[in-house]
Amino acid sequence: VREIPELILVQDLWDIIKRNNEQISFDFEFLREGGLLRGDVHYQASILEEHKITVGKRSRIGAQVILDARKGPVYIGDEVTIEGPTLIQGPAYIGNYSEVTAATILAGSSIGPGSTITGHLEHCILQGFVKKYSREYIGYTYAGEWVEFGVGTIFQPYKPIYETGGVGEDKGPFIVGDFSHTGFASRYEDSTVLGLCCHMNGGDAVFPKEIPSFVAGSATRWKEL
Repeated sequence: VREIPELILVQDLWDIIKRNNEQISFDFEFLREGGLLRGDVHYQASILEEHKITVGKRSRIGAQVILDARKGPVYIGDEVTIEGPTLIQGPAYIGNYSEVTAATILAGSSIGPGSTITGHLEHCILQGFVKKYSREYIGYTYAGEWVEFGVGTIFQPYKPIYETGGVGEDKGPFIVGDFSHTGFASRYEDSTVLGLCCHMNGGDAVFPKEIPSFVAGSATRWKEL
């Protein structure tokens, strides 16, 4: 019998994003693998607080990559490739077989296995096999598996998200269902829910807050697949 000192009640996906920092830190301490750099770390990479960083087997950390664990641990899985210029700020998790290039990944982000990431992420949970080719900012986002953020995808969170550290009661995350694709210059705000298997293209308008599953089109017109 093992006593659990505290249980956390998760009522929605917003709670998971808000608590991801502490959950990554808890998992890192549980694994007890801090300071294990099993992969190939380039001599021109910067490792800040190595005892709070893990690099998995056959992973490659290239030149001009900064792994910054001053605010929390950084866990890099097996067979991950990270090319500079890239900053990864802990707490952060990069899953097995992922590729990260020219990215800024700020605290509170978890990237699932087999993902390809470019550009700016903050407080994101990407379940796995996610492709982000857009260099634009995406934050406070929960994405399922096999999601693709196309080039020019724009996420526009309201200012209160920043003022409250992303924990405002009246604001929610950008939620993207499995197998969905955001096209060129498509624009989204906080509290938007994009359903399963959607293929959305850009335009002048911001997408509405709720987009049903299995549709394709633009912010003002779409059809069922």
